[in-house]
Amino acid sequence: MSSQARPSPWEHLALGALILLLFGTGLRAPLIYDDAAFILKNPLVTGSWPGFEAFLSTSFASQGEYEPLGTLLHWGLFQIAGEEPFLYRLSSLLLHWTAASLFLELFGRRLANARAAWAAAALFALYPGQTEVLAVSTFKKHLLVAVGAGAVLLLQTARPRKSGHFWAAGACLALALLSKESALAIPLLAAGASWAEGSGRGGRLKEDLPFLGVLTGVSLGFCMMRTLLIPRSFGGPLLDSWPLHFLTSAKLFCWSLAQLPYPWDLCLEHSLGPVRWSGDGLPFLYFLGAAAGGLIWCARRDRLLAFGGFWTAAALLPFMNLIPYLNYSLVANRYLYLASAGFFLAMARAGQRLLEAKPGARPAVLGAFAALGLCFAAADARRMVVFTDLLDLGETTAACAPGNPRAHSNLASVCLGLRLNERAEKAALTAVALAPGDGTGLQALAWVYARTGRLERAVDLLEAPARETADPGMLETLAALHLQAKRAGPALSALRDARRPGPISETNRLNTGIALGLAGIPDEAERELLPLTAGGRHRDQAFKALGDLYRQAGRLDEAESAYRMSLEAAPMQADTVLSLARLQARRGRREAAVLILDGFAALLEKNLAPM
Repeated sequence: MSSQARPSPWEHLALGALILLLFGTGLRAPLIYDDAAFILKNPLVTGSWPGFEAFLSTSFASQGEYEPLGTLLHWGLFQIAGEEPFLYRLSSLLLHWTAASLFLELFGRRLANARAAWAAAALFALYPGQTEVLAVSTFKKHLLVAVGAGAVLLLQTARPRKSGHFWAAGACLALALLSKESALAIPLLAAGASWAEGSGRGGRLKEDLPFLGVLTGVSLGFCMMRTLLIPRSFGGPLLDSWPLHFLTSAKLFCWSLAQLPYPWDLCLEHSLGPVRWSGDGLPFLYFLGAAAGGLIWCARRDRLLAFGGFWTAAALLPFMNLIPYLNYSLVANRYLYLASAGFFLAMARAGQRLLEAKPGARPAVLGAFAALGLCFAAADARRMVVFTDLLDLGETTAACAPGNPRAHSNLASVCLGLRLNERAEKAALTAVALAPGDGTGLQALAWVYARTGRLERAVDLLEAPARETADPGMLETLAALHLQAKRAGPALSALRDARRPGPISETNRLNTGIALGLAGIPDEAERELLPLTAGGRHRDQAFKALGDLYRQAGRLDEAESAYRMSLEAAPMQADTVLSLARLQARRGRREAAVLILDGFAALLEKNLAPM
């Protein structure tokens, strides 16, 4: 291997500087989209330390997803930063830089040319599809898988190989698998790398069998553990037809390949639908046949070029819905993350081959790579700005994916948070019309009804679907609506039905405590609420509920203390301020009550003053 193939520290730093320059605008972007459900509402993340067993034996979502390492990482970030987004965003940028640096080292060893390696790694780092992975913290799982893949493939190139390399590769693969199941593609990548490295028919496959055996053993062990701990059920084929289902997979593969050189469809959701009749799917089969033929042709002439193509295909394979698991979004830009590294490796190798055949084409080749990098950079800058504005992101997503119910239900949730009730209702109605069983859309519409004086209509909307599906989110929303109507019994029933094995959500505990207090069961209510006062996103509301509970029981000193602790955790609470002032008046402290109200008025005026 040429010494020139070893990237210098400056080249690694240059990659990091590019990433910070183009994606750094998202460092202050709020936690958005899946982050709300899988970070801020996930009891494994926001609760106290549950023990490693809880992370390893619990799904982070109702569909049976198993991503314990990402959940554990977010638990640590939440303990440090709470809901402040900076550390979540910074950690994503650092992981992206780590993946790009690992691939830079790997490309240098494979291409034996530091400049070509840096070009490929830079294009990977700047690829506009990565904005989605960096802007939504829940998507860190793709970053973690890529870091694991880069580490395994680098360890594979070690010569001479020692026992420590085997253990390290197995550990890296295990951590990647605990981040996301798509890491099962890593042993395939390692096998392809072994074939591409040698000159014989099988390359280095025979020599690398022990290394590949370790990776295979880790993968099989993970599959067995995954099946025993968190069994996952899969749906039937799309449109109840396996032929159309696999034709749709071919369509998804073609869409993904088309996105890599020209990422024209940058959207958080997509309206791409399934193939509805065989004739409509045949062109995708022809395209795949041509791509396979091209890969075979490359394999006979340049193994490294073929390996880049194989890497791209193998990394895409877990996201092609061959085993049914996808829902309203059949494709996503984030699914291209690891695949894009293989694609740009193939591009760099193709550029090398062209220059070997036609040295005079050097200016044209370098110009083409530079132009592509500039186009990627411009797209990155524009796209990251969208992620910093929740409303802009919601409206942009609904506009570019008009047939996707998730796009509209997300917009409805954003508008609810901004109190744009009319816009929220329109978006929620669209989501429900596109997918009547979409729980997120139904919940958003129910909240709109409740906020605009149609509480009973909101309850009627959710009652039947929440009970039929037993969806925890819908049941907890239904319970909150019953609490608004001061109906403790139905609220408690819904909250108990929403509880599942594993940590109980803080929202469930809070509303259960409030409902028990409303039902006249103060001791049980206190037991539910007290753990929430230790920390978490509902600490202020838990103290407020305890204050109400103590006030009703005549424990006025404890009630006053609880109200004050609530305001210490979150000062801008008009209802808590009013409760504390009324408590002081009840105790004959009218001057203290007036001071409390005046202090809140001054605080409110300060916060409403123009910047």
